[in-house]
Amino acid sequence: MNIVLIGMPGSGKTTIGTEIARLMGRNFIDIDFEIIKSAGMSIPEIFAEYGEAGFRRYERTQTFRASRKHDCVIATGGGVVKDRKNYSPLHQNGYICHIYRCLSLLPTDGRPLSQANSLDV
Repeated sequence: MNIVLIGMPGSGKTTIGTEIARLMGRNFIDIDFEIIKSAGMSIPEIFAEYGEAGFRRYERTQTFRASRKHDCVIATGGGVVKDRKNYSPLHQNGYICHIYRCLSLLPTDGRPLSQANSLDV
């Protein structure tokens, strides 16, 4: 079974996931990194070129690929929960953990949705 980390952009999913994977001797998969590799461009570049819908297609593909693996720690993108189609593959083979972090501490640099939307509560 995988451990799947969800949470706001910048909440620490990659940092926490890397450490959990190291401590448990599991492989670590960062969905955002996989998107960047497959697209051959940064996330802000994907948003600029294809918009949010295009980015979500990349995200869905990489989410499905990662969910097929076993005994991994998976850090999802902050917006993975925006697409209901991502839930089933992540849940069927994973334990989903929500990482919470105070909104005032979330970084916005290089995060298109965080820059475009207010994080005020």
